[in-house]
Amino acid sequence: MNMDGVVVFLKRQRLLLVILSIVMGFMFCFANMTAVAHRNLVPIVTVTVNDSEISLQNAPFMKKGIVYIPIRELSDEIDVQSVWDVKQNKIFLTMPGKRVVISSHMIKNGTAYIPIRLLRESLGLTVTWDAQADVVDIAYISPYLKISDADSTYLLHPVNGDLYVSMSGRGIQSLGKTNIKIRAGMEGVTTGLTTVSSTTKFLLLAEMYGEPHLNDDQYVVVLQQNRMILQTKTHYYGHHPIRNIWKTAAGDYVLLDGKWLYVVNKSGQMVKKHDLEKLTGYKDSAFQVEWYDRDFMIVRPHYTGWLTAVDIKTKKAIRLIDLVATPEQLKVYKEYFPNEQQSVEFRDWDGLKFIGRAGGKIQVTHDWFLDSNSTRLVTLDLPSLFAK
Repeated sequence: MNMDGVVVFLKRQRLLLVILSIVMGFMFCFANMTAVAHRNLVPIVTVTVNDSEISLQNAPFMKKGIVYIPIRELSDEIDVQSVWDVKQNKIFLTMPGKRVVISSHMIKNGTAYIPIRLLRESLGLTVTWDAQADVVDIAYISPYLKISDADSTYLLHPVNGDLYVSMSGRGIQSLGKTNIKIRAGMEGVTTGLTTVSSTTKFLLLAEMYGEPHLNDDQYVVVLQQNRMILQTKTHYYGHHPIRNIWKTAAGDYVLLDGKWLYVVNKSGQMVKKHDLEKLTGYKDSAFQVEWYDRDFMIVRPHYTGWLTAVDIKTKKAIRLIDLVATPEQLKVYKEYFPNEQQSVEFRDWDGLKFIGRAGGKIQVTHDWFLDSNSTRLVTLDLPSLFAK
């Protein structure tokens, strides 16, 4: 090939490259336009609850103008449980006080989706759709206090005391009305859930309220196979420490209901019941229990304040300060509390604190309120204690 031929060949190659570049550019632009058009046809739907985006593992989608959401993933956000009945091909939605059956659902990759409008039509929730942003918002603020363990979530209404249980695959079921009533909002509320056996749980709630937190309401709900079988409530007032024990020496549970002491076994059954007002002789609306075994108990009327030992068999009660304090100290106590009713401000009552039992002896400490360095450890003999 001569020189002129080489030049012509190179020009042709360059022209082919230019044409190829133009074609590829058009193809790239067309692909982008197609993708944009596809996105416009199949929008990416976002779900928010109270305008906060919810992260979902299974993406919601739109089909024929209807937005579908994976309802199970929203359970905790809107207090709704879903159960998919494969045989009936229906979805059962439950929330506290409501139960509906859904037939117009879709199953996609093993996940159940329902039309978002059904949250409004069937459950009464407020649902809005932003067509420009492809955002669906569910307005819902849960009125329930939630207490959970590994297999259940309990929903408690703080005002009317209604209690529900939410279990995966079983929906939300009503357990009935408790005696719990929150008086001052959630700020001073603490909760707990204790599993004591395969069939029995204790739901615990305490609320401190009033300035400066002088009121302390303590509740226990005993649940046996998710049935309420016992409820207790004790109201404490003042700055006194709470020294209640949780278990007896034998491993049973100690529950207080005002002046009543219940001993409950691991099955939730009450094995003993004591009227502490009658046993101690003190007219008091609340008591504390610092020790309990098969022989005796150590109790304190919360407002009267005198630590008292009670023989369980004979029901004889002994005020321990009479055995521990000196005659001079007892005289001062009588001057301060002529009616044996201690004041709310008298934080440590009689200064006694139960330490423990070893065989036939018990130990207590005594703090004399007029001398901050006067703590004494005192040992008392049980046989002689109740023989007097």
